[in-house]
Amino acid sequence: MSIRGTRSLCSLRTKTVFAVLAALFLVAFSTGVSSAKPASVKASAGASTDGLVDHVTGTKTVLAVPFSTFQALAAGHIFATFDKPAALTGFRYAGPGNIDLLATFPINGGSLVGNSNLGTITHAGGLTLTKTDANFHPVKSLKSTDLTILNATTLLASAHALDGTPIIGDLGAPSAVADMSHVVRTVNGDGSITLDADYTLNAVTAQVLNLYFDTTVFQAGLNMGQGTSTITTSGIL
Repeated sequence: MSIRGTRSLCSLRTKTVFAVLAALFLVAFSTGVSSAKPASVKASAGASTDGLVDHVTGTKTVLAVPFSTFQALAAGHIFATFDKPAALTGFRYAGPGNIDLLATFPINGGSLVGNSNLGTITHAGGLTLTKTDANFHPVKSLKSTDLTILNATTLLASAHALDGTPIIGDLGAPSAVADMSHVVRTVNGDGSITLDADYTLNAVTAQVLNLYFDTTVFQAGLNMGQGTSTITTSGIL
């Protein structure tokens, strides 16, 4: 290949990479996450650095939700169920008199920029919230889907009534619903990534849910649990 051809190829690759980076930064700013604190990063020996942009291929996020959070919602006759392939998969001891319920959401896509948290991690399945009357007969429900981790700072989701009316975001166009904090990203020896974080409900979503369900049980900062995401990727650039 001539020097001119080599330069053209390098220029094209550079432009492509910068275009990807620019697009991801625009997504971050459009969802209002620019003020979030950066996550800390740990990399183990032998971690893969192949590819500037990696396609997310699997595997799951396990969210350990305090039982007290379910109790707080139940006080307003609001109950949560998990929609396949997401599922309630167990519990763990969380100190005297406390347990966390474990909800598992399979990871089904997304992309990450190099060895960073910049990008998206999408999930299959979802969550349905249902309000009942005093006799525990269902009155109103809200189905949440499109759970997406954005830049390891924000959890996005769509939510709609059972008749399809969008309440939060829209199908395929999720909005920010929770903040992530105390984020630690670990690149494992086999090239997989572990992302640990705490999740709390944001103020806007709390207000929307309170209005929709005619309740006051949703509060900004509501503890949604500690999440551990196990992620596999393959290079695409």
